Amino acid sequence: MSIRLSLLICCLFGISLVINIQEVMAQQLDRYQTSNGLILLPGDTMSIGVGSADNGNFQYVYTGVALTILGNLVIEEGFDPFLQGSFAGEPVVIKKLRKKDDTVFAYFTLPDIGMYMVDVESAISTCELSYCRPDGYLSQQEFEKLIMINNAAIEGRITPEKRVELRNEMMGQ
Repeated sequence: MSIRLSLLICCLFGISLVINIQEVMAQQLDRYQTSNGLILLPGDTMSIGVGSADNGNFQYVYTGVALTILGNLVIEEGFDPFLQGSFAGEPVVIKKLRKKDDTVFAYFTLPDIGMYMVDVESAISTCELSYCRPDGYLSQQEFEKLIMINNAAIEGRITPEKRVELRNEMMGQ
């Protein structure tokens, strides 16, 4: 076995250990009521919204490695812990809810990819969860418009600044 492969295996083992330690330190929740009134329960289905990063990916939906001390190292090695923008609109089942400090995370699994977590309130504030309006869900038309805005930014037809301006205008912010 090569040294590089051995180092990779050790790194992955260390990452899983750090993630497990952090999860033990987080408080388990049986339910959570979001700032806009949605009640989340393990076993419920929630809809992923639209990525809010400049590249159309998600900023607040990621694998647990993004929160560890190894997060930057893994990113430098080419692993992107953030959910790809192509998952916009995907329904996911909440596996568990955890609270660490003042942040609530909802965990879910994507088939063939693995476990992801959502920083619930940050995702709501950026429409990375579809239940992001003060009064509830985005309409289908609003959701499709957000996707079109994101795609236009990704394809370079509008600037990232214009993307933010259009999103904010549409959301009444």
